[in-house]
Amino acid sequence: MVNNAYMHGMKMIAVKIDTETYYACCDGCVQQLKTNTEVRYATDPYSLRKVDKANAYIVLDPSDSNSTKILYFENEDNFLNYNEKKK
Repeated sequence: MVNNAYMHGMKMIAVKIDTETYYACCDGCVQQLKTNTEVRYATDPYSLRKVDKANAYIVLDPSDSNSTKILYFENEDNFLNYNEKKK
């Protein structure tokens, strides 16, 4: 979640912060999640609202089939609307 990238095949570390669970690929990212609140949030590319990554609808960037970039949406409808808009 810190790198906003799909880490295919990597075992993720669950990081519990308050009532939410985030995921990290290494100890450095665990520390980032614990100490830097901004890395726990993203902007929904459709609504442009701030979303908590722990509660987001998460997808691979549909604009590039080779991409490992992750996008975070408030909900599935926002993703579907975003995807339709990109066509």
